Amino acid sequence: MAMLCWVLGACLHPALAAGGPWDRIGPWNIFDDKDIKGESGTLACAASPAGHPDVIYAGGQNNGVSSGIIKTVDGGRHWTRNSKGLWDTRVLGVWVHPDDHEGNHVFVGTHIGIYESTDAAASWTIRKETAQWGSVMSFREGVIEGQPYILANCDHGILTMPKGGGSWQKIQAPGPIAPNAHLSVAIHDGLTEVVTCIGGWGGGDLYYASLTSATNATWTGPVKTLAGEKINCANAAVNPKDRNHFLYSKGGQYRAWESKDGGKTVREFTNHDTGVYFVMIDTRGWFYTATQAGAFVSQDAGATWNAYHVVMHSRSGRVIDRVPHDYQRIVPDFRGDGIAFPSDQGLHIVNGTSFNLTSAVGDMQNTMALSALISPGAKPGDRNLVVNLWDWDVAASWDDGRTWAGWAPKEKSPGSCGEGGGGQGMGASGKVIMFHRNNWWSSLDGGHNFKQGSLPGPPGAFDYVRQPGSRTEPAGTCFALMTAQPSSDGVREVNGDGTNYTPEVDDDDPEDMDEMNPDAVRYKYTPGLLPREVGTKTFLMTSEDFGQNWTWKAMPGNLQAGGLAVDPTNAKRLFALMPNCLAQSSDKGVTWSPCSTATGLSGKFSQLLIKNSQVMFLLRSGAVPLRTADGGKSWQELAACAALFKYGATMDGSLSWSGNTLVLHGVDLSAISRGEYGTAVWKSTNDGDDWTDETGDLVTISPGPGVWYEKDFYLVTRGEGLTVKRNFEADTDVIAV
Repeated sequence: MAMLCWVLGACLHPALAAGGPWDRIGPWNIFDDKDIKGESGTLACAASPAGHPDVIYAGGQNNGVSSGIIKTVDGGRHWTRNSKGLWDTRVLGVWVHPDDHEGNHVFVGTHIGIYESTDAAASWTIRKETAQWGSVMSFREGVIEGQPYILANCDHGILTMPKGGGSWQKIQAPGPIAPNAHLSVAIHDGLTEVVTCIGGWGGGDLYYASLTSATNATWTGPVKTLAGEKINCANAAVNPKDRNHFLYSKGGQYRAWESKDGGKTVREFTNHDTGVYFVMIDTRGWFYTATQAGAFVSQDAGATWNAYHVVMHSRSGRVIDRVPHDYQRIVPDFRGDGIAFPSDQGLHIVNGTSFNLTSAVGDMQNTMALSALISPGAKPGDRNLVVNLWDWDVAASWDDGRTWAGWAPKEKSPGSCGEGGGGQGMGASGKVIMFHRNNWWSSLDGGHNFKQGSLPGPPGAFDYVRQPGSRTEPAGTCFALMTAQPSSDGVREVNGDGTNYTPEVDDDDPEDMDEMNPDAVRYKYTPGLLPREVGTKTFLMTSEDFGQNWTWKAMPGNLQAGGLAVDPTNAKRLFALMPNCLAQSSDKGVTWSPCSTATGLSGKFSQLLIKNSQVMFLLRSGAVPLRTADGGKSWQELAACAALFKYGATMDGSLSWSGNTLVLHGVDLSAISRGEYGTAVWKSTNDGDDWTDETGDLVTISPGPGVWYEKDFYLVTRGEGLTVKRNFEADTDVIAV
């Protein structure tokens, strides 16, 4: 697409934006299974037709993942991305029309409604009548007034559409249907009843809904026992052959319970004492439960329970046998009357013959990546990639993403980091730093061995001083910001030694991210930006040995900065950034200048990028970036990229190692309602005077940081994993001066 089109703002995004395709390099096949049956990333749901069981559609959304629809035609060994026209790529539910034995007619539930495809996911169309009804979680069959219907569940209702086609309509529920609830249906005597929990994530009241028309139901509930107690359920599943028989997970307790008489009496499965959130009964009468503790089955009406296993065989000879997974759903009607378990580690299927699940992960590359710490590899041309993930511990590849073998047993891995966090490398030096919660990890050998330390608050906003004459290679001095309580709560403001600080940790606290809020990512590490919490102060952390040891000192009260930037061409220029303030220090943060009042400096500041002592770029929240060419004395808007910010988007930015290529990357979520993809990646090679659209075939609407390594540009995403464009600075001869 011509640059002029974007400058004038006259063009809408086509199905796929301009620019070449991106390479997806993982993490994938985690555990490095020799048969490509290792694990990958987040799925919320999956569907497969009985007539063509090798065809599977899947997608995810957990914690902001936006994978779009991925598809396999060989049972899960090879996957393709199929999201043309699917503007909201946060997939909650997917379902194949049961009358289409070829598997070409597919429905997808998203946060803004239902999409439909009749060409095997080659293209998608939004069902506009559903766009105001909230998140659509799942689909099932039903009968209303003697006619077959397709049913779905959204935030506050049950959706209905004639099975032969027509408009979707809504039956209002008496309250919110529990998130992640898969619609549970019993059909008897020409009547469809839905059993569901009305309430929030942690529990609610059990209701029956008898569907009397396409827009009405008779709701019975809250269901109470004979003793007058309401049934507190997080999820519920009815026996498809007996409306009085249902399972439920008890809210707050998260154990499996059962009623055989429509709720008059209930009993706990005391012989199944593991965590339970999802429950299901299949057409054979088998009981299923699933949660982070694993997936379990009872084939004898709850008398005994067996764990499902995922078994992998790594190329190193190690055998991995996993029961715990972050299961996101129990999917019925899979390949007819089968059961599948989508999880934060991929897709696994009940095979009916053993308690080992069949892996359908293959080359699926849809992880929720949060960082890319890149270093030179041991072999020429190889690179070490250390990637923080959600839904996993940290992953590592020692060959630029071809395999993800992780660490050898005797290496000091950052596995204690857990899921979340992030960090960055320092040029081609092999020095890398990682932060998560109140901890830091530092490696001097390309990520093979890490040293760990603890802090009194979460760190982030990292940058470092370069060697004389280099824009990329570290000199040893590093800076970061930390938010923590004032000194009265135990933070030493001067020369604090973080290596010996042990914070209190509550293992029962919720994780950093909100399962059902796709835009909430707390403590996600972003280079140059630190999230703040109410009641905390900002501290400047300093290390003189590449991040192996840290001291810290409180920032001035009027400079509670959220961002940092070091001038790569002048070791004495350290900048601190607040939404309304840009200040600098020439003595490593001992003293700070007043906030700049330079001409043209306005708006809410989000990120500072420094090419040299004269040319800098200041990114702003919801507004066009600013540029200075005189060292900060005056600033002007980069008008040529104004189309990116027309609807109030906030973008991140990245400068190449040479400083000659500027990239803007981020998302405008308002694009979904306009029938466009939200993510954009634009590149300029003349300091922002002209731009090319390099978005290419990205469909995620959850992009993360951009990372340069030599001439290649890596874009971290939540849903398409770590992506890369090679030779993104192909016209630049000088990589790092």
